[in-house]
Amino acid sequence: MVTYAPQSSPALSRLPACALVLAFLMNAPVDAQERFRVANDVPFRKTGNGVTLGTMVRGTEISVRRTEGAWVEIRLDGWMINSSLARTNRDGFDVNVVPRRENLRIAPNGTTIARVSTGALFNRVEDRGGWTHLRRDVWIPRSALASLTPTTTAQRSPARDTTRRSTATRDTIRNPPGGVGAGIAPPSAPGDNIEAATSTRLLATPDGAVLGNLASGTRARVVSRSGNWVRVQVEAWVRDDETRPTSDSGAMTGVSAAEVRAAPARYLGKVVDWRLQFLAVQKADELRPEIPLGRYYLLTRGPLPESGFVYVIIPQDQVERFRATTPLEELLVRGTIKAATTRYLPNPVLDLVAIGN
Repeated sequence: MVTYAPQSSPALSRLPACALVLAFLMNAPVDAQERFRVANDVPFRKTGNGVTLGTMVRGTEISVRRTEGAWVEIRLDGWMINSSLARTNRDGFDVNVVPRRENLRIAPNGTTIARVSTGALFNRVEDRGGWTHLRRDVWIPRSALASLTPTTTAQRSPARDTTRRSTATRDTIRNPPGGVGAGIAPPSAPGDNIEAATSTRLLATPDGAVLGNLASGTRARVVSRSGNWVRVQVEAWVRDDETRPTSDSGAMTGVSAAEVRAAPARYLGKVVDWRLQFLAVQKADELRPEIPLGRYYLLTRGPLPESGFVYVIIPQDQVERFRATTPLEELLVRGTIKAATTRYLPNPVLDLVAIGN
């Protein structure tokens, strides 16, 4: 863009160098000064101390627009699936979130950067292949930020011995689940040996129940990965007198649809617990021979946070119950894997065993 100065002003090329620098700094956007990441999962609000609109995911990179006391304003910018949005014309926004909770992602089918509550308002930027690009400004506590600027980090971090980590590549976890950083090692792959770079939570499933903590420096083996998450296997010892027999049904947890497709012989006939997003009740036809013709099944999305589809065969006496289920509601489904894919689509098929909470 060319800017024309008034005739009474000196030509830009004749301004002193210090004046040029000052002009640049005065016009530079705040978010160009320093980038941050969210240190922990933290609620974001309409205003400082205002209504909570959702939760930022730990590790998400952000830029601060302005600061007011203990609060900072950031721009929330991401993608959400179209079916989770409704048009509105309220408070200067044009869409709102419909389900109880929905993920906002860095890109279509990308990493989750925030979990947004129902009714939250956004402005639509663009649509692309069933996804909508959303944007709005929100507020989070200043204390939730960790700097990503190298000079700032170096000034604030005490000196420490980094010799042991200097030669590490993918054998070290550079970020905990959901973490984002610059210059990180290549993503770990199944079979890799890794090490927790910091104390991090152990979850039953991505975004699921917390089982405990993996201490910094603990070694583990990667079993599988799904998006920005890795399923790990850890060897450890516990006292026998502090354990008890399990009454678990033997259902497998943490298994991804990608794992089932990659090794169908290993998983066919096994029982899994999957968190699925209910879409509709449908009736089987010739296009899905893995489901008995005329049987009813649930069309679902998942297992979350995966974005593919799963078919769940249901008993006839359960049809009306599921027809009353709200679309996009999340269900914890226990089912037996009947097929890793259908004949024409890469969608697993389950036989329903039970619905949990």
